[in-house]
Amino acid sequence: MQDCGHASNGRYNNGCRCDACRAAHARAHKVNRYRNATGRTYFVDAEPVREHIRKLYALGYSNRELARMGIPRSTLRNLMKGHSRTEEPVKVIKRETAERVFAIKGRALKRYTKVSAAAARLMLSEWKGAGVPVIAISRETGLARSTLDHIIHGKVDTIRAETLVRLLDHKDDLDIMADDARDPNPRRSQRDSIMATHSNWEVEDMWRERLEGLTYTEIATRHGTNKKALQRAFKKLKERI
Repeated sequence: MQDCGHASNGRYNNGCRCDACRAAHARAHKVNRYRNATGRTYFVDAEPVREHIRKLYALGYSNRELARMGIPRSTLRNLMKGHSRTEEPVKVIKRETAERVFAIKGRALKRYTKVSAAAARLMLSEWKGAGVPVIAISRETGLARSTLDHIIHGKVDTIRAETLVRLLDHKDDLDIMADDARDPNPRRSQRDSIMATHSNWEVEDMWRERLEGLTYTEIATRHGTNKKALQRAFKKLKERI
C-alpha cells in the first residue's frame, strides 16, 4: 500500500505499514536520535514548569492571562490539576512550551502595591511547620520578623508587593532549609547528588548563572539536572567559599 491517506508516525505505531507511514516513522526516528545525541530532547521534566506557574499564580496571573501569552488552557489544566483522562499531573512537557512559560518572568509590580497576603501566608506556614524558625526566614529574606509574624498569624490581609517578591526570590533556598529541618540526616541517592554528573567547575558556572538572575528551575532544565540536587550543590559551594 502506497499511502493510507493519514500518514504519521502515530499510525505506524498503531500498526499501519503503508509506505507513507513507514517514511514518517523513519523521519521521527531520525529526529529522536539527533535530539538524544545533542541533548535537545522533545520533552522535559514538567515539575520545574509547574513550580514556575505556581509563582505566577502567586503574583496574580489568571489562566486567561497566561492563555493570552501563549500557554494553552489545556496545558495548564494538565500541569496543575491532572490530565483529563488519567486525572494525574503530567510528568513531562514539550520543551517549547516550557521555554514559553519560563519567559514569563513576573509582573512589573510597583514596590508599594498592595497584594493579597494569602500566598505569602501559605509559604511561611509551610516553612515554619517544617521546622524552619521565623528568625531564620527573616535572616534569609531580609524581611522584618514582625512583618513575617503578622503574615503568619493572619493579622494582615494585604502586604506590599515587595514583600511577596522577596519571599518568592528566596523560596528555593527556604524550601531546601525546610527539607533539611524535616530530615537532618537523609539518605542521598545518586540522583540527589549533582556531583555525580557534573564537575566542580561546572557547578561554579551554574552558580554564576544563578547570580546573573536565572532561577533554580531554569538552570536545572538547561543543564539536565533536578532542582533539589542543584540547591544542595550550591549550598555546599557557599559553605566552601
